[in-house]
Order: sequence, then structure tokens, then C-alpha cells
Amino acid sequence: MKNGGFTLTEVMVGVIVFGVVTVAGFYLFVSGSSFIERARRKNTALEVASSRMELIKGATDYALITGTGETKTVNVGTGIDYNYKISVTEVDDGHKEIEVEVDWELSDGNKQDLRLNTIIHRW
Repeated sequence: MKNGGFTLTEVMVGVIVFGVVTVAGFYLFVSGSSFIERARRKNTALEVASSRMELIKGATDYALITGTGETKTVNVGTGIDYNYKISVTEVDDGHKEIEVEVDWELSDGNKQDLRLNTIIHRW
């Protein structure tokens, strides 16, 4: 006589499959969140570098465009410090290479950096 219910084996297999799917889904969620946070921090670093580069490119006097290589820190309201360094190198008469380097710390304690380079011409 059959009751129409599940056997203990079927229930155990169902619980195991559900557990594996749940753990995999949780892992994907955590990995995705970590990836999004890294991308957000990198995007903020790119904004810091771009804004510094635009300030230099907007200078009205070519002779004043200098870079000491001194590291400065900025916090853009995210609670994370972004360190940037501006280097200016005279390439030849009338051209300067500008490099803006930004570094920051990831949530796991590792450092990451980003660099923007351009060459400007005396106007």
C-alpha cells in the first residue's frame, strides 16, 4: 500500500541538493559584492586621477606646469584615502609628459594603483 509521500532517501537527497545550491548562490553573491566594491574604488581612483590631470591641462602658463612627485592624500567622502602623485618630465623643447599615479587600499588590505599619462605641448 502506497501513501503517496516521499521516502527518507528522497527527502535527504532533496535537502542535500538544496544545500549545495544555497551555498553556491551565497558564494556568487559574496563574490559579486566584492567585485562591485573593487570596481567602485577603481572608478573613484580614476575620477581622482582625471580631475588632477584636467587641472594641469587647464593651466594658463606652460612654465608653471611642474610636478614634484610629492605624494598627497585625498578622501572623497567614501572613507577611503586615495594617495596621488603628479610627475612632470620635460620630453623635449615644448613638450612635457604628465603622469598622475593614484593608489588606494582594498578591503582585504592589498594595495592597488592606477596611472594616467599624457603629453602636453607648449601653447
